[in-house]
Amino acid sequence: MAAECENWIDYWNHDAFWRDSPLWEINSRIFFEKAKQVLDFRGSDCVLNIGCGSGYTEFFLAPLVQRVHAVDVADQFLDMCSERCKDYQNVTVGPLKKEDYTNLEHLQGPFSVILCVSVVQYYKNVEEVEALISSARKVAAPGAKMLIADLPLKRNSFGFLWDALCSLVLSFKGGYSLVLLKVAFKRWAQKTSYRDFYSKTKQLYFSRRQLETLIERMGLQAEILQEDFSVYANRLRLLIQF
Repeated sequence: MAAECENWIDYWNHDAFWRDSPLWEINSRIFFEKAKQVLDFRGSDCVLNIGCGSGYTEFFLAPLVQRVHAVDVADQFLDMCSERCKDYQNVTVGPLKKEDYTNLEHLQGPFSVILCVSVVQYYKNVEEVEALISSARKVAAPGAKMLIADLPLKRNSFGFLWDALCSLVLSFKGGYSLVLLKVAFKRWAQKTSYRDFYSKTKQLYFSRRQLETLIERMGLQAEILQEDFSVYANRLRLLIQF
């Protein structure tokens, strides 16, 4: 399957590796608990989640906020999100334009919280990240917050091993080490469509300095957060206030 995919959009429409992984729910719960501390979700909040995946975050958010609108480029994930949140009338699901996925202007805002988790590393370049932020500004309510999370760092081999060790330590503390080790073994030691496609396809990596430059260039009111928001240790998070 991976050989037939031309880009990440094609891949996510056929993905089975992450779709069926028990680590996804764990990761979403960790993000939700951390994001609650930073964003202080309220009953009046209208939340946009860019790249909803299978809908765990929406499921956790729905009881806390007025509305959640979930969007994705992959039809299979839209279907999964709809099914997972079928009992919540305040969760709506819709597609992003596959040819213009950074354009959010067709979505019915305004949104007081905009989430984008484990998404922009699959963009073509940093310019697309800037285009997404610019478009988010147009559908954001005054004072809205946007959290772009789980940005992988540019790493050498030592840095990669250090991050892996830190992630393992987090898993022991969180009680999901066995799940993490099983997924890591499958990811790195077995032949999977994700591994095949990842090995031949460009993915973005980030640095603190790169994000600082982006903030300055776009004139953003933003901060780079240090705390881990997922099962992956030492990744960057960008919190923007519009």
